[in-house]
Amino acid sequence: MTRLPDERAQRDEKIAELLHAGKTIAEIEQTLHTSYRAVVRVRDGRGIPVPAGRIHRSRAELDHLEQEAVTMLRAGATQREIYAKLRISPATQAHLRKVHRIPAQPPKNRPAPPAGEGSVVTTMLSASPAAP
Repeated sequence: MTRLPDERAQRDEKIAELLHAGKTIAEIEQTLHTSYRAVVRVRDGRGIPVPAGRIHRSRAELDHLEQEAVTMLRAGATQREIYAKLRISPATQAHLRKVHRIPAQPPKNRPAPPAGEGSVVTTMLSASPAAP
């Protein structure tokens, strides 16, 4: 459906009014029966800031959390423990392990695999038939 320029301007005014009142994009979409893109276009076009409580983490906060995650990884914390405390995803944790060269810990509920004789690889190699 094509909107006339006056209708669009009126809708944009209502969107801006609701954004200034602190409404979320979803609330505006539902109230005015408009699209996500229209709300974002008005917010960005008019320079209306996102309310402070809804802003994603700042770079400084992310740097601090990542440093705390590195400390926890070095101390042997599990991915679940780190996620529960810091809300840092397992993928980011794996990236931090790689960048900071932190070895992965064996699962806490299973014993570490035995090294040397008796390991799966050693057992499989010694059990292979002799060459003819």
